[in-house]
Amino acid sequence: MGVRRTRLHSVLREHAEAEGAVLRWGSRVTAIEKRHAFIACEPIAFRYLLGADGSSSTIRRWAGLERGSYKGSRLGFRRQYSIAPWSDCVEVHWGPQCQLYITPIGSDRICIALLTRRTDLRLDQALKFFPEVAARLGSGSPIGLPRGANSVFRRLNRVVKENIALVGDASGSVDAITGEGMCLSFRQATALAEALSKDRLQEYQEAHSRIRSAPDRIAWLLLKMDRSELVCRRALQALSRRPEFFTSLLALHVGEPSRAVLAGAMCSLGWSLLTA
Repeated sequence: MGVRRTRLHSVLREHAEAEGAVLRWGSRVTAIEKRHAFIACEPIAFRYLLGADGSSSTIRRWAGLERGSYKGSRLGFRRQYSIAPWSDCVEVHWGPQCQLYITPIGSDRICIALLTRRTDLRLDQALKFFPEVAARLGSGSPIGLPRGANSVFRRLNRVVKENIALVGDASGSVDAITGEGMCLSFRQATALAEALSKDRLQEYQEAHSRIRSAPDRIAWLLLKMDRSELVCRRALQALSRRPEFFTSLLALHVGEPSRAVLAGAMCSLGWSLLTA
């Protein structure tokens, strides 16, 4: 599903305020004690402190939860174009050490995102690797300037310490190639709310590990494809010949299949790669 970030932000804000949350825009947490956070030097008492402050989380650093495995990062760029979408689906195009994502976000607008491990590649330059997409964009106009950010693949040893918990990118992230960023945040938030309602924060730690399990495996697999043109070509050929493999992998991605079904699909796909 494609939606503009500004619209999603508004919906989240409206729901938070409807539930009674007090939002302090432009305020910064300047210090944390065991039961108090200082916001603009004003002490605010808390029962729980939840760090949802992104991949460079200050809460994570203050809580001493930085330890974990860092599996690398890539560059991400995105830009919107004024053109009617040619599909109602998100498209993913593979190129040399990069992928291009096309998302319809309105009747007359699309968003194009680039993910790459190449530090010298930018969105406009990458379009030469995708002539079909470039041709479709011929009648469209770019909107605004390109935006960029790092796509980090990082897993933390722990996301809970006493009465502090991390959620979203603050609690670790998978490479954006999985498309799982927002989905992971929402699933983690649901699990965290359930743990808080029981006053059992450790249950969130366990749920967080389960939620990350499948996306981690898929990210590892896709990044292996990204590093080898031969593996990528053979994998895409195998998936096009046996689309049920792709269905199984997609089901894994959203946590549906049994281990036996998954094992069978992975073995069959591995054999197809070897014999392609």
